[in-house]
Amino acid sequence: GDAITRHVFALRFASALPLGCYLAARGELILAQYHNPVALGQNPTTGALLSIDDENRNSLRADLSRALTERLQLLARYTIYANEIGLESSVAHYRRQTFLLSLAFTLDN
Repeated sequence: GDAITRHVFALRFASALPLGCYLAARGELILAQYHNPVALGQNPTTGALLSIDDENRNSLRADLSRALTERLQLLARYTIYANEIGLESSVAHYRRQTFLLSLAFTLDN
């Protein structure tokens, strides 16, 4: 089988803010390296082989929420995803940003 070394670093934070708002944030840094990678090409600067298996997926998410009523809550979420292929100076980059605005309604059973 394939052998992999994966390091995951995660940090989470939450805090109450003024005006009944709450902030929650989460960051993840993932470093993955397959020991038998499939080569995609070669870095023209360093000559090192590039592999799709060496993709590092990182993310940062921040949530801001506030209760509007006892059963209705407003949530705003911003997330950025950063994928980098290659362990050295990252030749290929992929970035995606998302923003979510939602209303949550709680039903009592």
